[in-house]
Amino acid sequence: MKRLLLASTIVAGWTALGPQAMAHGLPPSGVAPRASCTALTGLTLPNTQILSATQKAGYCNVIGIINKRVSTQDPDHFTYGIGFALNLPDTWHGRFEMMGGGGTDGSLQADPQGAAGVELGQGWAVAADDGGHEDNASNPVGGHQDDDANAGGSAHFAIDAQARRDYGYNGIEKTATISKQIISYYYGLDTVYSYITGCSNGGRDAMMASQRFPWLFDGVISQNPGFNLPQAALAEAWNEQVLGTLATSKDVNGQPFIPDTFPVQDLQVASAAILSACDALDGLVDGIVDNYHACTARRRCIRRSPATPAAPARTAARRMAARA
Repeated sequence: MKRLLLASTIVAGWTALGPQAMAHGLPPSGVAPRASCTALTGLTLPNTQILSATQKAGYCNVIGIINKRVSTQDPDHFTYGIGFALNLPDTWHGRFEMMGGGGTDGSLQADPQGAAGVELGQGWAVAADDGGHEDNASNPVGGHQDDDANAGGSAHFAIDAQARRDYGYNGIEKTATISKQIISYYYGLDTVYSYITGCSNGGRDAMMASQRFPWLFDGVISQNPGFNLPQAALAEAWNEQVLGTLATSKDVNGQPFIPDTFPVQDLQVASAAILSACDALDGLVDGIVDNYHACTARRRCIRRSPATPAAPARTAARRMAARA
């Protein structure tokens, strides 16, 4: 089983490969490809189509799709598949990075440079995927999209069970596995160190990979991971219900229009009051409420000067804080 390293360990070893790299036959100066970039379009891989392989300045850009299919569950019979992009440097130093996605995915980063934007330039192979579906018909993985404005919009893919699995975890595993096979063919050597990094849904991707596929990666960097998405969706619905009762106007459909309810200055008043009451609860006054479980309604109190009358929106803000 692969080791799961802390982020600090990974960063400390950005440039050094050490004895393990030498054991893999990788020279300190790196290794050049043993095949041409364009030849990768003829590479045969399981359930995978290499759509393009383009030589760019200092690297080869590969675009492909895994498990392309037409859905039988989706009433629109949209085309689905795990779109991926892989950048292969002209001088490779044995490392591979898988970039996590964001939001509901559906948009392929077709030219991934690395989470820090420098990994490819440092000789890393870098890959990204689209989560198994595409939101835009003008995408690089076949010109198909699977959004339906009348049925879920960009989340319409969830009507298909396999698309849900691809978004949940399968896209990461398949892309990383296929990418490593391409790397082995292109350089004639296996990957020495592999990492996955992401934020929000990308952070969830990273945590999911550590639990389901611990053998795929030596290091995991998970930033602000979006956990328990069904519960998060319910929480957002609850927020909308509460904020809707405080709205001061309605939208074109006659529904409460929340954005105009709280002017910026009123939100600043609320923010300052919450920080004043709760910032120090975690032992450090730094402008961040980390011990949010202790930040209860009893502690939160928005005050105003007796000489300053409360505007309607400010009164609404006070009511909202009391309900929280």
